[in-house]
Amino acid sequence: MKKMMIFLLAFIAFGCQNTSLHKTGDASNADSSKMVSTTAGKISILKSFYKETQEKMDTMDYGGFFANGYTEYGDGTMAPKVYATPDSLVIGYKQLCKIVPNNVAFDEEYFSGDSGKILVLATFTGTWNGIEVNGQKATNKSYKYKDADIWTLDANGKITSHRNVYPASAIYEQVGFIAHKK
Repeated sequence: MKKMMIFLLAFIAFGCQNTSLHKTGDASNADSSKMVSTTAGKISILKSFYKETQEKMDTMDYGGFFANGYTEYGDGTMAPKVYATPDSLVIGYKQLCKIVPNNVAFDEEYFSGDSGKILVLATFTGTWNGIEVNGQKATNKSYKYKDADIWTLDANGKITSHRNVYPASAIYEQVGFIAHKK
């Protein structure tokens, strides 16, 4: 069950990679003493996050992007998962790199509103040709889907929550993953 949850969270939480190299200047959020109060600043941080996930998938410091207490809501089919610290979330991201090493996004668009949330629309593709999950070997089947991801960031530029629209079960169906229930 733990591996299935990591697979689910990894697909949901990592589904928003950015394959474009956005020229947004230095959007590093490593210095948490810098306050990020503008929407443009928050979008810049997310673009930096997506760029790094694309270029450094299995070596980047994912934890540096997330706030303590980060909440993953997914598509709402499961209970929200709150991470006291980013450590266990980082484990999920690194697992995804081993499960679907070619997960990419394209045609992404960024939107924001008065709520402070950032909406990212994109098309995602990948192939489950990595490690086995929950005792099931990789199928070498691909997925492709369009999704809307909703992110929130705090004043320090740390990601505090994520929601998505596309259900993980539809990704499972495309790649032939069978979610075992205990």
